[in-house]
Amino acid sequence: MLDIHPRSPSEASSRSIGQTKSTTDRAYAALANGHVAVIDLNTLHVEQRVNLGSPARALAPGARPGRVYASLDSNQVVLFDTASGQIIGDTRDVGSPQSLILDTATSSLLVIDSDSRSILRLSQDLAARLDAYPLVDLPNQILLDPSNRRLYVTLPGARQILALDADTLEMVANRALAGGPLVMAALDTVHGRLYALSALSPHHRAIWVLNTEDLSLSAMVAGSSDVPLRRASALGLLPDGRLLVVEGTHLYDISPLDFRATVVARSANPVGPGRLATDPLSGQVIWSDANEIWVRNQ
Repeated sequence: MLDIHPRSPSEASSRSIGQTKSTTDRAYAALANGHVAVIDLNTLHVEQRVNLGSPARALAPGARPGRVYASLDSNQVVLFDTASGQIIGDTRDVGSPQSLILDTATSSLLVIDSDSRSILRLSQDLAARLDAYPLVDLPNQILLDPSNRRLYVTLPGARQILALDADTLEMVANRALAGGPLVMAALDTVHGRLYALSALSPHHRAIWVLNTEDLSLSAMVAGSSDVPLRRASALGLLPDGRLLVVEGTHLYDISPLDFRATVVARSANPVGPGRLATDPLSGQVIWSDANEIWVRNQ
């Protein structure tokens, strides 16, 4: 466990967790006061605080170690360097930016703009807006399969998952899911699966298991006495395909073979959306509650 030692209640609220490639051994926590805490995962100390001037909604690793993108409440997207603490690129030509991800194959940054209900493609240095793809409803998450050149988009209100061609942003498949809004999704590129967490009702949630090739339905994981799935808020994946699910103060590990779940950790306070990150190479898990950041090695 890592205590981020907040100086005020507003700073204590960790809004999102991000992690770069495992070789950098760094994780990033976006704090409510507009700072990003840079965490050394070897020493479990905060080695740097970067002031972005506005709280970050989402974080994504850049092309170089120590470079991180952030979408901000001030409706900016910035690229900052964690070593120097300097912002080295920014743009306001993004409407209201949310989830974002770097596509190294095209040297571009893909960003959800909730104002225009579009996916924007920006140049890697944020100097130019290259393309925009309008969507039928408000998106909230994008996931990239770089090898198969697929971009997956969640439309929570429409209860749909879209598969787009990552190069053209044209739709190649879509899947409507039963129940209420989608909470979030997780992509398993090794096994060709997309997991979608949705609210079946105000008190029950389910995880839909889709095949990434055509978004056909493979299975549905419903709640049980062991894993109620009443307040599940975040998903993550480990290198062997095991699915992690945050349910209140519990972190569950679900087998990809029989979907059997076990409790692997607990936090002091409930963990909200965006507060879970996993490293696909090392299997390291980082998540946060309102006051602390927790690190678990596999």
